[in-house]
Amino acid sequence: MDTTHGSDDSSQFSMDTSVAKSPTCRGTTSRRIKKSRGRGRTKGRGRGRGRGIRRGRGRRGVQTQGRRISSHVSASTAAILHEIGITWKKEEPTSFVCQYAKKPGPTSPSVSSQSTPGDLFYRLFTDEVWELIVVETNRYANSFVANNSGSGAWIDTTENELKAFIGLLILMGIVRLPRLELYWSTNYPLINTPGISSIMPRNRFLQLWRFLHLNDNNNAIPYGQVGHDKLFKVRKLLDMLCPLFESEFEIHQSCAIDEAMIPFKGRLKFKQYMKNKPTKWGIKVFVLADSPTGYVKRLQVYTGKGLDNSSTDVGLCTRVVLDLMDGLDRGLQLYTDNFYTSPLLYHRLYTQYGINACGTVRPNRIGFPKELIIKAIDANRGTYKYLSNGPLLACSWIDKRTLYFLSTMHIGERIHNPTVKRKQADGSLADVACPPCLEDYQTYMRGVDRGDQLENYYNVGRKSRKWWRRIFFYCIEVSILNSFCMDGKNAKA
Repeated sequence: MDTTHGSDDSSQFSMDTSVAKSPTCRGTTSRRIKKSRGRGRTKGRGRGRGRGIRRGRGRRGVQTQGRRISSHVSASTAAILHEIGITWKKEEPTSFVCQYAKKPGPTSPSVSSQSTPGDLFYRLFTDEVWELIVVETNRYANSFVANNSGSGAWIDTTENELKAFIGLLILMGIVRLPRLELYWSTNYPLINTPGISSIMPRNRFLQLWRFLHLNDNNNAIPYGQVGHDKLFKVRKLLDMLCPLFESEFEIHQSCAIDEAMIPFKGRLKFKQYMKNKPTKWGIKVFVLADSPTGYVKRLQVYTGKGLDNSSTDVGLCTRVVLDLMDGLDRGLQLYTDNFYTSPLLYHRLYTQYGINACGTVRPNRIGFPKELIIKAIDANRGTYKYLSNGPLLACSWIDKRTLYFLSTMHIGERIHNPTVKRKQADGSLADVACPPCLEDYQTYMRGVDRGDQLENYYNVGRKSRKWWRRIFFYCIEVSILNSFCMDGKNAKA
């Protein structure tokens, strides 16, 4: 073998390669490979793992191999900048707060102070909803019993029996036991619940639990075919409840959009993980909620990429907000966190929907002024800067870290000198100057979290391998929450 060209390292590399290719040296090669898997495996890994030109930025002024960083602006970015404008100035925004003419509260004149909680719940869980559950449960149970010998007899359920069944599920959310069978157990008198066993026998309850259904499986379109619906199991129920959630209650002027998590750890293609949520694994739901009460006005279950009727000119975050706010009255004041907030979204909400918005924003959003980005916190706490672009107000504020805000309903100058309380190194509290939008954001961004808090006091859901049951339980919890908010006695709760 010729080793006259190249350095010693390259010659050794060539020799090793030739040995590896030789059929008579397999034992030597295998011993060398096994040796490399021991403590010396990091020798060929890490920063200098390749003998070619490394990928990355390289030295300044030297062109490196690999993906080049383009200096031109993409077509989509250029379209966004053209829509919102790229001129940010040190002046007050030209936006104005739109008037909201709706009166918050129940929309039906039949709802009064004399209405019971059950009356309000049945305005959402109507007779059509109960009929759907009865019909589909009987259909599925009769089909299963006919096709599976030895599965036992089935007696068709009725609306009253299913109401008792759902009522027991709600009661079990108040009196929690680890297993359903324990509610009827006579071996442990301390945990026996006579009220439950007197309403329904254990075997009948478990039979209803087994055959509970919300849609006809024969009408499901298989995965991969046109028209397949990932939420087919609960589609009819959602189509019935969501319009009622929207029509039965007028929310206040301040509302918020955030994610809610339905707990589920089973096998599911659109299962999500959110590390900052108390419920980290489950089904993500985008929720539009009333900020003062937590009433769920609209919701949208996230099923992954390729959603139906999704806009192609905007990303997921912008599309979700525009879908949830579409058709609502002008004058609403929306609060979002930095997952949704962007100059493009707020510009469209203000110009096309007549809706003001406020929220935290990530500084790398397209259109956000780079002049406000603070890379290192070398200024005092409370330092505040702002710029405006038409109706948009962008500002940066230093707390323990730098926070960025975007708003179409606040001014830039701190006329009333707003402050927030912050703990000092010695444990004392001190007033720190803050942007005008911070106080409103902290007050009204908690709509979805407030609803989740009220729902989680008494969970209806039980552990199940079927994902659609978790969504069904969530719909019951939202209906209870909304009926609670509709009650006039809880209007200020």
